[in-house]
Amino acid sequence: MTKKYRKFTQLLDDYLKDEKFAAEFLTQALEEEDFSTFLLSLKDIIRVHGSLKLIAEKCEISRSTLYNILSEKSNPEMKTILTLLRVLGYELKVSKKQPLSSAKRRVQSKPRLQRRKSKNLKGA
Repeated sequence: MTKKYRKFTQLLDDYLKDEKFAAEFLTQALEEEDFSTFLLSLKDIIRVHGSLKLIAEKCEISRSTLYNILSEKSNPEMKTILTLLRVLGYELKVSKKQPLSSAKRRVQSKPRLQRRKSKNLKGA
């Protein structure tokens, strides 16, 4: 008897159906400080919530505009992102960042240094 495995996107879609998980998913994407990661995460959530056509209609934008907004090289306006989030049932919040303790800063800085070294070795 063979085991059946699900594709990653199927598993992710199951998790993203949970609104709290989806909200945390978007929050984590923003914390990456890479806007393309956030847009990719938003695209995943839109996929779970329905078709791009339906979401575009609710946002009162064309489907092609929505595709362009969610492309890797796009730079959508904040108003558009807020509209998308509102239509999906989410909101964007800003909170004060908690300072890291000095012990946590040292632990987090080591992996970054290691990544830089490996990049330098890669290019040599």
